[in-house]
Amino acid sequence: MLKNAIDWISRPRVDGSSAVALMAGKAALMCASPGQPGGLRFQTGMGAVLDKLGMPVIPQAFAAGMAHEVFDAQGQLKDSTATRLASGMGEALYRMALRLG
Repeated sequence: MLKNAIDWISRPRVDGSSAVALMAGKAALMCASPGQPGGLRFQTGMGAVLDKLGMPVIPQAFAAGMAHEVFDAQGQLKDSTATRLASGMGEALYRMALRLG
């Protein structure tokens, strides 16, 4: 669904301009899926799409495989390493946003 929305946004407008500028800036990729890879293939493909559209993607990413098992009843990650990785990704995105304005 996200890729389809990006495809539509990247289509030229009637006046020939592009709405891609609305998306320019910064991006982070975080995925969760019931499968073991946790969305890693999506991150690789979507990272290339976002980069092509001028959205720098921070190198830190997070993919939670077996998502139905890694979150507790309150929606928090059970594993301290996963929590540290996800928090580190958020911090890296924040630092990039500050640098890019």
